[in-house]
Amino acid sequence: MPKKLFVGRLPDSTTEGDLLDYFSKFGEVIDVYIPKPMRGISFVTFASGEVAKKVQSQNHRLGPNLLNVNFAEPKSAKNTHMPSPADMQPVPSPNSIPGGWSGMGFDMYGMGSWSNASRQNLPYNASAAYNTMMQSMMNMGNPSGAAANMMANRQGRR
Repeated sequence: MPKKLFVGRLPDSTTEGDLLDYFSKFGEVIDVYIPKPMRGISFVTFASGEVAKKVQSQNHRLGPNLLNVNFAEPKSAKNTHMPSPADMQPVPSPNSIPGGWSGMGFDMYGMGSWSNASRQNLPYNASAAYNTMMQSMMNMGNPSGAAANMMANRQGRR
């Protein structure tokens, strides 16, 4: 049973002593670690897995903050659902840079390999976001034309 807990949402002024004092009332704490610079997270290790499980199952508040307490995961367990870049294969595209990555519609021209036919299968909001992005890319630095009309519509001037 895991003994190490991840503790997040810590107040900025929290010290290792503060955490040791707080978590010691649940059982023997053998280690407290706060990464530097302070990012509002820490790791607390208990002598017993049962105590860690009990602490993890409860709500905790330190100062004004409700803490996020979960079992710590080893770094190697992070993003196991994502393939590593070495395992990914490039997808050929007529506009792709030789040896480059063009999967997911990205190529040397941005998202040009997303044909109109393939965008018809996107959910409405993704297709609308794509159209808005392409429109703003075409009008970068030029507040006239379609971009100006779009902004006028959003601001109720039209």
